Amino acid sequence: RELEERRQMTIGDIGWLAGIIDGEGCISVTKKRTYKNTTIGYYVLSVSVANTDEAMINKLVDMFNGCVFLKKRNGKRKDFWRWELSGKSA
Repeated sequence: RELEERRQMTIGDIGWLAGIIDGEGCISVTKKRTYKNTTIGYYVLSVSVANTDEAMINKLVDMFNGCVFLKKRNGKRKDFWRWELSGKSA
């Protein structure tokens, strides 16, 4: 959705988001190279959250869009979803 279409975040939304990112998320800056074997490049900010609770991930998508990936696990370990937002959107 376009930024204009999104609803205003409440103080509760901001608190929820801060807790989710602090407990389940990651904020990172990565250097991307524009050419192989050179030091020329640029930096990309990304925010991600991984969790087994699909509803949590869907709420993040509703609030900010982004990409969602499903990681299938073997054995007794649960599958989990990872939401990611990067670049200017982050």
